[in-house]
Amino acid sequence: MSRLFHSVFSALLASLLLGCSGTPSESAGRQVIERRIEKQSNGLIELVEFKKTNGAGDASTYQMEFSTTVRYKANCLVGSLDGRMETLPDFRAIPGTRPSAMQFYLTGKTAGETETHTGTMLFQKTERGWQGPDGNLY
Repeated sequence: MSRLFHSVFSALLASLLLGCSGTPSESAGRQVIERRIEKQSNGLIELVEFKKTNGAGDASTYQMEFSTTVRYKANCLVGSLDGRMETLPDFRAIPGTRPSAMQFYLTGKTAGETETHTGTMLFQKTERGWQGPDGNLY
């Protein structure tokens, strides 16, 4: 009986430890995007759907590929407001319907319009867990 208990206990402990060392979840990726939208969009964009489409990594890094659909809550101008290109979608938005001559890099969106973005995000393994591109631990 003691041997059976020891075997079951060892198997349970091993599965718990392996679960802790897994890769970042789809939920972690979704949280990164939700926080990015909240920080960048001035309340003009909402996340409709997030899907992890692929992922690969090693013991110290994990690259998650994803697809996300957003909805514009009001008429707005979106785009890279500083001209930077990133692997994560840019969700910076400002109220308005038409860009000025100096905002030629912005695109007008109408309330209710949806748009799908794809991208990649890199997670770094730390002693306390996986650190996302937003600096938070998952």
